[in-house]
Formats: sequence, C-alpha cells, structure tokens
Amino acid sequence: MLTKPDHIRFSLLVSMAVLSGVVMVFSNKLAPKMRQVVIGAAVLLFLFKHLLAVRSGIVTMYAAGLLWLGWLGWQMGRWRLAFAGAALVAALGIACVLFFPTLQNKIINTRTDTEQLDSAQAANNFSVTARVYSYQVAWITVREHPILSVSKVKLQEAMAQQYSYRFPEINPDRYVLPHNQFIYNLAAYGVIGLLLFTLGFYYPLLAAIRQRNILLMIIYLIVSISFVVEYTLESNIEVIVGLFFILLASTPTCTEEGSEARELLTPQAQLA
Repeated sequence: MLTKPDHIRFSLLVSMAVLSGVVMVFSNKLAPKMRQVVIGAAVLLFLFKHLLAVRSGIVTMYAAGLLWLGWLGWQMGRWRLAFAGAALVAALGIACVLFFPTLQNKIINTRTDTEQLDSAQAANNFSVTARVYSYQVAWITVREHPILSVSKVKLQEAMAQQYSYRFPEINPDRYVLPHNQFIYNLAAYGVIGLLLFTLGFYYPLLAAIRQRNILLMIIYLIVSISFVVEYTLESNIEVIVGLFFILLASTPTCTEEGSEARELLTPQAQLA
C-alpha cells in the first residue's frame, strides 16, 4: 500500500525542527561540536522550507521565529542578537524568493487563487477559493445547529446539502470540509464542543507561560496557526503532529527535575 503524501504536515514538522534547533543552540546545553551540527541542520532546513514552498509551513516558521526573537530580546535581554538574527533571517528569506523557482511559483499561484474568491465556480480548481467557500457552508450549518451541531459523523452529509443548495456551481467532488480546526469543531460539535476543545487543548499553555517554557509556546503557536488553515487533528498523523510534540516539549528535562528536587529538600536534609 502506497503512503499518501502529506506535504502540509511535513512542513509543520520542519518548522518545529528549525525552531527546536534554534532553542537548543541558545540553551547552552550542547557540546561545541554538536552545537555546530545543530546550527548547520537548522540553516539547511530553513532553506529547504522555502524550496518546499508550503504556505502554511512558511507562515508558521516565521511567526514562531518572531516569537523566539521577541523572547530573546525581552526575556533574555539580548536585543542586539535579536535584531541581528531578524536581519539575517530577512536576508535569507529575500534570497530564497529571488532564487527559488518553487517559491516564486507558489507566490504567483496564491495571488491568482485569491483573485478568484468572488467566483464560486473557481472553487472547482483553486484551493484557497475552495476553502473560503467551505467556511461559508460550515457557518450556515452552525447557524442552523448552534449548540451541539450535527456531529462529526453527519457533518459531510450536512455540508453537501448546503453546497448543492447554496453553490450549485461547485461540483460534488470538490465539496470540502472546512479547513480550519476551530470552524470544523464548531460545525461538528457546536458551541459547547468548541469551548470544551479550546479549554482542554490550551490549558497546558497556561503552565508553559508560567514556567517560561519557550519551546512549548513555540510549538503551540505553530500548531495553532495550522488550525487556521487545516483541520489538523482529524487523522492519525495529524494527532501526532498536533499533540505528540506538545507533550514532548512539556516533559521536564533531567536538569529541571533535579533542580526541583533540590528545592524541595529541607534545610535539615541539606545539612545531612
């Protein structure tokens, strides 16, 4: 059985790899040689990211990079390094636009796609336009069933009925579910389901902010941006991308556990 390619999730993994490498480099926990290896790998993946030219992946990487640069300046007080890093990233990004044909084609295709938003028939051939109309159809479903909606099992059928009635120009084989995790949950489970999902998914983020776990915050940002353009958690690989690395980043390291244990020791135990 052939493996189904999934360039979007792969691109999200590359974003996580690049930013994780950057965080590791500045953690001062790597040996000098390993630090050089991680820097080289992060730069290569950064360039490969632009060669791959996946829109959501590029946006997540730059957004997470801005968060890291802000953290580097605001929390670590290294503003000069933050501005120098921003200038370097901007220079590399501009160079990629100038020299990578795949990225140039993606920019042209995206511009052409967004110019078709007023035509429902264009949803048959353009992905961005198809997603915009899927949001409209999902919102109609939500307005008819706002509290608990129609359930995930019946969502595709309910949206197909709205597609055929509201937008007959769109072919049935081009009916798509809303490519937005929040809208998807709202259309499938209603307002109550969306509130429960948001509370359950983002509650650990409060701990990350309190503990100043920048890696966990970065991965949360990457996954959250993917939620805007994809229903990221609706397949096995998507759950791995969306949840596994969040759990991995939230796991205390041996150093952190050791420091916490030392803090719990009483003065008598420390003297002993």
